[in-house]
Amino acid sequence: MSKSIRKQLGIDRHSTAEEYSLKGTFVSVLILAAVMIVSWFGIMVLFLDRL
Repeated sequence: MSKSIRKQLGIDRHSTAEEYSLKGTFVSVLILAAVMIVSWFGIMVLFLDRL
């Protein structure tokens, strides 16, 4: 297929891989990890306090 036909059909290889930005996903994962780490340390402190 020629480039013009692929472009008309929307089958351009570079259009699908580069359109999505994963910055929001990365930030969400970092926030989730921070919540889990803070929770883990909070539970550990509570456990050690009750010994």
